[in-house]
Amino acid sequence: MLIDVSDVSTIPVEVKDKIYEAFSLLSEDVIDSLKDSYASDENVMQSIIGKVYKNLENTQLYSQLTDILEKYEIVCFHSTKMISKYRVKEYGLSTNEWSKYKSNIIDVYKSLGISKEKIETALKYLWNTYKDRYLDVGCEPHLCFYSNLSMLETEGGGAGYNIYCENIGGEMAKIALQNDCKELYSLLKNSGKSFVVKFKIPYLRISDYRKDAVVFSFISYYAGLYFQRKEYEIGFLGETQYDIPSEDILDIIDYNKDIDY
Repeated sequence: MLIDVSDVSTIPVEVKDKIYEAFSLLSEDVIDSLKDSYASDENVMQSIIGKVYKNLENTQLYSQLTDILEKYEIVCFHSTKMISKYRVKEYGLSTNEWSKYKSNIIDVYKSLGISKEKIETALKYLWNTYKDRYLDVGCEPHLCFYSNLSMLETEGGGAGYNIYCENIGGEMAKIALQNDCKELYSLLKNSGKSFVVKFKIPYLRISDYRKDAVVFSFISYYAGLYFQRKEYEIGFLGETQYDIPSEDILDIIDYNKDIDY
């Protein structure tokens, strides 16, 4: 069973029922604060709701919603840039585990006719950045994603998750190479195709430390409806430590705008 937060009709009714049941048990002071005109600002409302349901006394709702969501898959999006989108169609999406990441970078540079020596130089800088950002801080290899295409760009056209369409190799390649290996970074920035991958992922495969944020996004959405009769978007950032197989790829959406953040 599939949840697509851009189509709220796909959200299980039991999610709404559990949340509304919890809202009905809130104190009058909390309810009044949520109905106050000041709380009609989405960020204010989320702050009030967050203080209530991130309190240790009220974590039962998170457990109940997690039990429900574990039966479902969720539609998510991943921004990227590659030499060819057909790689995703054939192999799916991979985490940034070093051996996979290194192999992909080598393949890209070889396809662009770059010498072995220059490839080794790029890999040296990439490894140092990878080590600093992941190994030295105990961060597991993962794949990042987001819940809604509206998060691709911010209001006014500023940087959103489209920033990860800027260059091949993602954020790590930009950090590692942009200043110290400008020529090799430029090749990653000016080659390939930018696109957004739409895929499905079992809620169970979302990293544990991201699950509360997913649950809170549903609580926040229904708080807007329940207390203010406003429909906010459901937005969350997630991570998984699993690869996304090709059969779980739902669509590949071209992104053709120039990006330079």
